[in-house]
Amino acid sequence: MATTRKILSKGIISTTPVSGEKSAAPKKEAAEKVTKVAEQEVSESGEESRRQSAPRLKKVCQFCSNKTEPHYFDIVALRRFINDRGRIVTRTRSGSCAKHQRRITKEIKRARHLALLPFTVRV
Repeated sequence: MATTRKILSKGIISTTPVSGEKSAAPKKEAAEKVTKVAEQEVSESGEESRRQSAPRLKKVCQFCSNKTEPHYFDIVALRRFINDRGRIVTRTRSGSCAKHQRRITKEIKRARHLALLPFTVRV
């Protein structure tokens, strides 16, 4: 029996017969299987209930809220935007706006050049 497989959006595999063969299962049964598997995925993971109960809060730019600007000599403030490996943290992680993220990047590079911040982390 030669059949082809199609992957649906939920990650469920359904088989369809290759030209000329009769279908092994009626369409009604296939639809019921899909809904049962989808219900099992939601109940097993429980992610859907967590998403509804805890909406994600939007991060606010620290510099916009305080009406300040990042400076290369303010090492304490700039260290918040460097991860443990010494890389500059992305805008989505830091919560800063685009304008201040560009400024933060410049100021971190400036501070590194003046040896106020390390380029790499000591091992």
